[in-house]
Amino acid sequence: MVSRSVAIDLGIVSAILVASLVGVFAFYMRVVNDKDNTIAGKESQIATLNSTVTSLQNQANNLTDILNLQKSTVWVEDETVSIMTSAPACEENAEFAGYVSVEASSGCNVTVEVRYFSHAVNYENSIILGHSGTAVFPVLPSNISVYIFQTLSEEFVLSDVYATVTITYHY
Repeated sequence: MVSRSVAIDLGIVSAILVASLVGVFAFYMRVVNDKDNTIAGKESQIATLNSTVTSLQNQANNLTDILNLQKSTVWVEDETVSIMTSAPACEENAEFAGYVSVEASSGCNVTVEVRYFSHAVNYENSIILGHSGTAVFPVLPSNISVYIFQTLSEEFVLSDVYATVTITYHY
């Protein structure tokens, strides 16, 4: 049998060991919680950085498409315009260098003309399409004016004449 004092001593040692174990457990639980919070913060930071990377990749892809002239905007689509007026069939702003394609068809011969002023370049060029066709013009960033008018020829018509026009800006 164990004497009473040994049992009390073992009880005290056991109590001290249990208290120490609880203290160590409480300390390491706080350390683990701090680490969990740090990990959660880092995961949030990684998610934000991944989102930023995706956004920058999209911007780079968009700029690469622009550099390679793979983007386009239709300014006028299958619109009927009078070719007897001196007003432009289309006036739009080109943000990037590229080209404008003008598709037109009419009962008479038509000419397409593009005008703009950009970077000390005064551009004015016209292409005769005949009754239908597509004309392509290089453009610099500027306000672009596209004119459609009847080609001067021996069959010049004085009455109001119309053309069906599609104008696309490629950049």
